Amino acid sequence: MAIDLNQDVGKIIKDLFAKKNKGSSSGNIADEEKKGFDENYKNAILKSVITVCITAAAVWGVHKMTANPVQKAKSEFQTTEILKEELDKLDKNISSSRKILQNNKNKVEKILPEFSKIGGSKNLYKLISDIGDKSSITIKNITQGITNEIKEPIKYTETTLFLEIEAYYSNYMDFRRQLSQSKPILQFNEEKLLLDKNRSDRKLVVVITIKDFSVEKDAYEKLLKEQV
Repeated sequence: MAIDLNQDVGKIIKDLFAKKNKGSSSGNIADEEKKGFDENYKNAILKSVITVCITAAAVWGVHKMTANPVQKAKSEFQTTEILKEELDKLDKNISSSRKILQNNKNKVEKILPEFSKIGGSKNLYKLISDIGDKSSITIKNITQGITNEIKEPIKYTETTLFLEIEAYYSNYMDFRRQLSQSKPILQFNEEKLLLDKNRSDRKLVVVITIKDFSVEKDAYEKLLKEQV
């Protein structure tokens, strides 16, 4: 490059510094433009993220506002269904219990007459005497023996009775039949036939051991009167 020596040196130096400053200024402008681009890019990304967050929040809010009543209704429906099932089970249990109570009541009504009443020995003796009169036999003696209290399966009392009877054979068999069919039930445990060859009337003397079963009938009768 040719330099005009006639030019003023000061002017030449000034021009050089002007070019340098111009180049420096151009570099600064490029840096500023790059910096501005980066800032715009960051702002765009930030705006996009904010927009996505706002949109997601809005969608979640709308979903909650619309789905929550449905979920609540569904939960209440399920709770109602559970309560309905429990009530159905309870009704079945009550119905089953009523049937069991009714069956037990029927059993008690059927079984109770087969037992004597505790402390009702006079009635029992009268029953035996009445059957003896109908059968035309003579009851010479009635003796009460051992009494045992049984607690299983139900609480009842077992009493042994000894009867001494004088009768013709046919009359005795009739007495025995009626006594075995009577209510309360009397269980025949033992029979001893006493023969007397000196007797001319051909009557038999028989000693019978029987058992009577008695319960507290008042308690059961009270239960029978109650509604099932």
